[in-house]
Amino acid sequence: MAMLRWVSGIAVAVAACGLVAGGVALWPLHQAKRVVAAQLRDPDAAKFRSVRRVGDHVCGEFNGKNAFGAYAGFKRFIVDEREGVVSEPELSPVARGFREAVRGVSPGEVRTLEDAQKAARSTSLPAEVEQASIADIRAAGEELSRHWDFENLWISRCSQ
Repeated sequence: MAMLRWVSGIAVAVAACGLVAGGVALWPLHQAKRVVAAQLRDPDAAKFRSVRRVGDHVCGEFNGKNAFGAYAGFKRFIVDEREGVVSEPELSPVARGFREAVRGVSPGEVRTLEDAQKAARSTSLPAEVEQASIADIRAAGEELSRHWDFENLWISRCSQ
């Protein structure tokens, strides 16, 4: 009887703290969702889909409300003990235009603004890109760099 209480106590402690594998605490899915939602404008309105554990990470998609109270669209996220929450970065209209122009190009091939411009030369550019200032284009290059860093992180951690 005492052994049964001891085993039950261990099971409750592990469930309360999350699982541990290889010395790294694994986030329970509900806790990962709570951490992601806490970063949103309206945490109670957060919607999630495709949330799953991959190794010691939790990967999925979330949708949150914007300043107008409308849902902004699903974005991907990764949660782990070491880095916390990493979510897909927002892109300005200029950065989205460049991304669309180089859609068929692998993220590994486009690492700088010059690479993006070279890849985009052979396609017609959206008006946002054609009319953008040099400062906007530089900012778009930095946004795309962060976006492609996230893409590579997502591929390496969540596409297993």
